[in-house]
Amino acid sequence: MTWISEVADEPLALEPADLRVEWETNTWSLGAADEDRSSLSVTEVVAAFKQTAAAIRERIHVWAFLG
Repeated sequence: MTWISEVADEPLALEPADLRVEWETNTWSLGAADEDRSSLSVTEVVAAFKQTAAAIRERIHVWAFLG
């Protein structure tokens, strides 16, 4: 699940006036090799994404972003 959790540490842009900057900075592509996919459970993947979303929300909260 490392590849999912690493997204929380990637650069993050909050630029409501420049959606292109947000799109280019905040869009990631994640994938797993066939052999890795066969060992993952839906529950694990969902939990990893929830943890990553919570970490990103915390970063935004710390910045006191209101937009």
